[in-house]
Amino acid sequence: MPAADRFQRVIELDEADFRFDPQYPDLASPRNGEFVLIEILWSVGRSVKVKKKLLTELLAGLERCGLNPENVMVCFKETAWENWAFGGGRLIHT
Repeated sequence: MPAADRFQRVIELDEADFRFDPQYPDLASPRNGEFVLIEILWSVGRSVKVKKKLLTELLAGLERCGLNPENVMVCFKETAWENWAFGGGRLIHT
């Protein structure tokens, strides 16, 4: 991924507005109020090997910051290149 191709959004919810199961799906320790849900939106075609590598690096970094990896859920969302218009309505990858 090019260094300039990094976009993030952070949505912080009050505890009353963020409902989650503290145990699902059979965690080593229950989730608590520090639970983080990360959605990764990227183009189709990444292998499971690439996803596992990213997860390993991501969770190691979060753990170094003091976050329990059991408190992190990651969801990969993939979309085809023709669904990306980066500016001005131009479909540059079609």
